Amino acid sequence: MNIAEDLLGKEVIDDSGNLMGVVKDVTWDYENNRVESLVIQKSGFSLFGSSEKQFVLYENIHSIGDKVLVNINIPAPAEVKEEEDDDEFGLNKIRSNLKL
Repeated sequence: MNIAEDLLGKEVIDDSGNLMGVVKDVTWDYENNRVESLVIQKSGFSLFGSSEKQFVLYENIHSIGDKVLVNINIPAPAEVKEEEDDDEFGLNKIRSNLKL
């Protein structure tokens, strides 16, 4: 059984019942031999083939079955404030999602 392969492609639902996207990748904590976070690709179409991605820490995963349920609430698009993207790799977004 490969945990990462079993998670890839599963829909991720937040605690309000909203579809966040699908599991695109899994980051692994090799020291503790466990999943560290899920990389979620938001649903939607992009001309360049890549949609916005978000990290969900292991601690925020509620349950895993046919879908992955997480204990976070993603604000509706109207509530999301614009962030400056002053680096080419989008590290500011990753930092804000991980609450660093």
